[in-house]
Amino acid sequence: MPQGIVQRVLGHITEEGVTGLLAELIRRPSVAGTPSDCPVFVARKLQDLGLKVDTYSLEDFRSGTIVYGSLPGKKERPCLMFEGHWDTDPVDATKWTHPPFGGEVVDGYIYGRGTVDSKGALAAQLAAIEAIRKAGVRLNGSLSLLSIGDGEAGFRGGALMADAGIGLRTDWIISGEATSLKTVDVAHSGLIMFKLDVLGRASHPAQPQHGINAILQMGKVLGCLEQVKFRYQPYRYFPDFPRIHVNGIRTQIKSFEVPDECSLLFYVLSVPGMTPESALADIAAHLDGIKAVDKDFDYRLKVLPRAWYYWLPPTEAAPEEPVAKVLQSATRSVTGTEPSLAGFYGVYVTGAMLTAHTSPGELRGRPATVTFGPGEFRRAHTADECVSVKELTDAARIYALTALELLG
Repeated sequence: MPQGIVQRVLGHITEEGVTGLLAELIRRPSVAGTPSDCPVFVARKLQDLGLKVDTYSLEDFRSGTIVYGSLPGKKERPCLMFEGHWDTDPVDATKWTHPPFGGEVVDGYIYGRGTVDSKGALAAQLAAIEAIRKAGVRLNGSLSLLSIGDGEAGFRGGALMADAGIGLRTDWIISGEATSLKTVDVAHSGLIMFKLDVLGRASHPAQPQHGINAILQMGKVLGCLEQVKFRYQPYRYFPDFPRIHVNGIRTQIKSFEVPDECSLLFYVLSVPGMTPESALADIAAHLDGIKAVDKDFDYRLKVLPRAWYYWLPPTEAAPEEPVAKVLQSATRSVTGTEPSLAGFYGVYVTGAMLTAHTSPGELRGRPATVTFGPGEFRRAHTADECVSVKELTDAARIYALTALELLG
């Protein structure tokens, strides 16, 4: 791409413009599972920029509205997709010192729910597309943007878009999540949900010797669950995986009865080569070890599928993928520092879901998905969530440069 055109595009990306877009997104509350006009704003912005826009409204607000905008090039391929979700984690405003939906700029940072996860990246992607359009550039390849409303609630939109064939006409996806512009995350771990029921025997609490307290029995599991010996091959992008995360425990509260059942919800962050079946067998072997020394210990264990997928398989983009290499060079051009290739430690992204469902059973499936964006991930879901204005603006420039280089 001629340098004159590149500079013309970059000239349309300013701190005021990018922060203005992000403030518009922040001021439209969009907590996952609640109604929001945020997708309406995104759709109208893309339409105003001349993109063809399709929206998909699912049957409940938990999944929200999907916005897909496409900008045809001189040719259909290659096609680069920007992806960023507009829904956010809930807010407890009493813990904030800045209005969570205010979009205030203070000392070089813009504050608000979703600035890091992931309205900041979405705003930068919109700014990049806007700059390309204002500069009057006609790309050789096609550019698109996908924004879903369940990035915090299960990635159903990614699965639906794969079923709609979006992945088949896309070559690369840049998922906008916080990497501080320091890494291009080419790998995404798998995620397998489990439900464990520890079984006891009910009795009157005055005569507990006739019962088996399922809650106390569950305590034997909680104390050693992280010691499960999984069968796996070490994976360079996630050297500390597989990992178990417990995210729920429940039992029926009965005032005058020893509880006979206690349930645990947890997930395993898996690496390539692991399957739901292999992980299930490894966990069961560990539980059988407890049972071997405690004749009263009994359990049921099963994989817990979501309504729209069985599990989230790991994905990886090859280091030599053009989208990864171009993102590295574009970042070096803007910031002076080249980001390293890494694994994404934010669990999962919509782009990875699209890849996994478009190319089932393939680790390096198509389209190739990488994750890259502004913000420190440690600030996601926290009070006074914020992102650097400079980093946000740099991200927009990097996204624009990447699109220009890949699509010509």
